[in-house]
Amino acid sequence: MLDRKIHDSITEIMNMISPFGQGPTGRAIREKRHFICRDIAAASIMKPWREKALARGYLSSAAFPLFIAEKCAGALTVYAPEPDFFDDEIVSLLDELASNLSPALESLERDEALEMSRERLLFAMKSSAMGAWDWS
Repeated sequence: MLDRKIHDSITEIMNMISPFGQGPTGRAIREKRHFICRDIAAASIMKPWREKALARGYLSSAAFPLFIAEKCAGALTVYAPEPDFFDDEIVSLLDELASNLSPALESLERDEALEMSRERLLFAMKSSAMGAWDWS
């Protein structure tokens, strides 16, 4: 079950009206494309997080959408200790990484759905005093 604090944070990031929804992660998810913040100290969209980001030494950030079954399910967000860190080569590599992660996420989701179905079947069989037979 998703922690309430995490849920609220995700909801805020996805809110296109809220300032918290205007950062790289929210924009990457909504726009379904990578979004780069080249200079956290100067970018107005980073105001809600600027103080904490700078305190941690983050000077630029980039977010890359992750897809499950062709739907954007989240984003890979990375930070760098210098402004303008994310050049074309790095962005291309991170785009490739995000696209390679998407099939893995789809596989995990299928595995979870299969396990849930198996558990439901076992529960139904136990509840009905039925069993399964292998006739071969």
